[in-house]
Amino acid sequence: MNTTGFTHSFTSPINREHASGNVCALADNARSTMELFTPSGLFDIGSNEGWGQVEWCYLVGTPAEDCEHINLHWQEGALTDYDGVFTLPVELIAWLRSLGLTVDAETFEFD
Repeated sequence: MNTTGFTHSFTSPINREHASGNVCALADNARSTMELFTPSGLFDIGSNEGWGQVEWCYLVGTPAEDCEHINLHWQEGALTDYDGVFTLPVELIAWLRSLGLTVDAETFEFD
């Protein structure tokens, strides 16, 4: 994977979701950075089909930052699938939309 050069930084609460449905608060106001990677390093949302990965690193008071990797798949400018987290972070949704990718609330069950 190669970086596209697109990054997004923000502060927000950080929670860890478990398969059991339990949610554990890790931090009330953590500093986060997301970086978008694709196989070629290009982010061509108009292509018939594409995929990439967001590396989401955040600081929650531990000596080292924690990172999650969110795989994304899109087709003709619309997000079609993701993997790596239970729920897409609202900050990621807003960022992807600002990059021109359509993220449908009904498809991914969020407000």
